[in-house]
Amino acid sequence: MDARQCTQVIKKAGQSRCWTQAHTLLLQATQLTLQANTIIYNAAVGACMRGQQWRCSLDFASSVPTRGLVWDTVSWNSAMYAHERGNNWACALRLFMSMLEQDQTPSIVTCNTAMKAAASGQLWQHALALLADEMPRCKLLPDVITYNTAISACKEDQVWEWGLQLLADMRNAALLP
Repeated sequence: MDARQCTQVIKKAGQSRCWTQAHTLLLQATQLTLQANTIIYNAAVGACMRGQQWRCSLDFASSVPTRGLVWDTVSWNSAMYAHERGNNWACALRLFMSMLEQDQTPSIVTCNTAMKAAASGQLWQHALALLADEMPRCKLLPDVITYNTAISACKEDQVWEWGLQLLADMRNAALLP
């Protein structure tokens, strides 16, 4: 089995929510002469996430750099998402900041995940700063998920005036809630 085939099998296992099979396949791949690459690790992280195994997902994500591999945007997104879903929003936000410090380019998914983490931590100001400052700096246009996440952050902290403004901004951007 080559790296491409291994990735496909791990992805299929993840789609079937068979995270233990994906976990085993990745471990076998690393023990064999098969050179496990970032894409294989991303597939395994995704399989564990679909199985709601946040700890396993984080273990795989954190092992990528220790194996001499470089995180890509999918790796960053997966690790941030796993932290956020595992109720570790502060780590998700630290990962976002690390990504920026390493001059990695975030995607809309990256920013939305960081905003969700900020909302989970009841940091509505941080969520709005991501929308107002970081996204334009990264040349990213907010989407419906972005606005909904920012509005939810405002709702959680009961700053409804900001939420209403975001709703108006969303409509002005021709996006429907």
